[in-house]
Amino acid sequence: MKTHKPTDNYNRTTPTWVRKVRTEGNIVLVDCWDEVTRKCKGEFIEQEKMNELMLSSLMDNQIIFKSFKPWNPDEWFIDFDVVEFKDQVEVYDYSTGSSEAVNEIISAIPWAMNQYRINNSKIMIVIKDELRNREDLGGYAQGSNRILPYNTVAITLKDDYMDTLFHELRHVAQYEKGVLKEGCFWKGIEVDREEVGYWNLPWEVDARKAAAILCDRWKNRHD
Repeated sequence: MKTHKPTDNYNRTTPTWVRKVRTEGNIVLVDCWDEVTRKCKGEFIEQEKMNELMLSSLMDNQIIFKSFKPWNPDEWFIDFDVVEFKDQVEVYDYSTGSSEAVNEIISAIPWAMNQYRINNSKIMIVIKDELRNREDLGGYAQGSNRILPYNTVAITLKDDYMDTLFHELRHVAQYEKGVLKEGCFWKGIEVDREEVGYWNLPWEVDARKAAAILCDRWKNRHD
């Protein structure tokens, strides 16, 4: 497991991948798969970087957009990095919160993977102060698929961060075992999100139960 903790003067986005690159006048607009359009002034992007950005939209490389602090790179970016995935688990810590909390998360990751019997999945774990500009969002998981060769788990350091970590890793286990698949298929049956509602989605019910069990095990392990 490899951990990345940037110490420079940039704010960064959660890794995402590029859907389309276009221009309006002197503004470069990048439409991303997380449904955010990020912008940059054309004079800030050298031709080589522009080519790399265009290529990423064709090669399905994940991108981390950057802006100088205190600017928000989900709105305006000044640079970007292409994600390089080398280890089975890569942790990107962009948080400014408690290092004790981050250390607890990092130490719990291999333990939770063993509890859930996650053996073959590659996982990128991102720790941020806020996700998608939403204060109410504690975490989410994106499963690997034919485009993306690894799972993405993003969490914040809210009070229930360990429950969030175990909840999102449970989704990774669901993806690996094949019980949860793209298109809202649970154990081979398509589920209507709108009809069922988020709280009653079977994969969310399963993740809540599993996370509660692991939280108890983790606490008792340290008592």
